[in-house]
Amino acid sequence: MYLTDEQIMLLEQLTYLTDDVADAAGVLLGPYDSVENLLQQFDDDALQRLEDPGNPDSTKDYTGGKKWAAIIRQIKSDPDLYSLDIVNKDDSVPAICFNDPDDPEHAVVVFRGTSGKDEWIDNAIGLGVSDTERQKAALDYIENLPYDSITVAGHSKGGNKAQYVTVLSDKVDRCISMDGQGFSQEFIDKYYAEIQKKGHCIKNYYLEGDFVSILMFPVPGSDQICIDGDDSVIGAENHATSSFYQFWQDEEGRWHIRCDADGNTALIPGTREDSMVYLHE
Repeated sequence: MYLTDEQIMLLEQLTYLTDDVADAAGVLLGPYDSVENLLQQFDDDALQRLEDPGNPDSTKDYTGGKKWAAIIRQIKSDPDLYSLDIVNKDDSVPAICFNDPDDPEHAVVVFRGTSGKDEWIDNAIGLGVSDTERQKAALDYIENLPYDSITVAGHSKGGNKAQYVTVLSDKVDRCISMDGQGFSQEFIDKYYAEIQKKGHCIKNYYLEGDFVSILMFPVPGSDQICIDGDDSVIGAENHATSSFYQFWQDEEGRWHIRCDADGNTALIPGTREDSMVYLHE
């Protein structure tokens, strides 16, 4: 099954679906082996609890309860996404691997953004070396999966990992990065031949005004795509995965992601700022 960029970006949201979100919804994140098993407990009552402005637990992350309700609704309404199996979840990477039961040879892997002190240190190290330990761990994860055709995605540091494994793994043939930071000159020099071969496989979507995606150098040959996301957020909130979307509330108080005429999530093209054009080109 071919998933659109927009669908893959929705799967990336699930890397941030934590116990805090479940607590705010009044549900438990138990063992699960599919997207349906993960999300079916988020019924109408649970989503209403997330949307309740009086619920103090619904605002513990940059996404917030009402946007989580909209994201979960959108995924549950998409049969392509809702039918996917979750074949592996590794919190040490951290990453989730999805597979379509009708397409057993192909997988989709999504990497979460910076998780914990060690990864912040790894970010700093990456400014001046070709490879970091966390990048290599992501590559090991990909190489140990039993699939020969893998689509990868990631947000922030996860986007950097997704781009890294795309360049270095023959298993990866497509990459969707969201606000992923770039790479050091050492990386580009060391892997020039690999980049020439695989750079075109990478799309890096970044939010207008984002402060992470402009760091270091983009992978030569990659596609850098600016998105005008959620106009209601600024600063660090503008770096959240949910900020790629615009949201609206219906007459019954339910929140939704703004979609196109076919019901697909709408990514609104943004305007590349002069500083971003300079750094990306």
